[in-house]
Amino acid sequence: MLPLTQTEVEKLLYTEHNLTRPATQDDVNLMKQSLNRLVEKYYKDGLDDKVFECIEIKKSVNVKNLSVVEDEESWIFSFPIKVRNEALLDTGYLILQKA
Repeated sequence: MLPLTQTEVEKLLYTEHNLTRPATQDDVNLMKQSLNRLVEKYYKDGLDDKVFECIEIKKSVNVKNLSVVEDEESWIFSFPIKVRNEALLDTGYLILQKA
């Protein structure tokens, strides 16, 4: 994915303990659509590892394990990052700017 700016990191640290809400199916669909766009971009750029990473995240994300923070400017999705043997490695974040 892309590196975070200082503002985004501060926002994540703040929202990690505050305004988080459970995800709806619309949130899951929005995140998966965004991952589809990333897969297309990474595929065109020849970044196979990134393509695989996005596909694995897309397969594992659902309403039960996705959390959302929403404000006027963006959505911040947090989700578990897993490896093939299903062991939890870390928490991943995807920030989408609102239009």
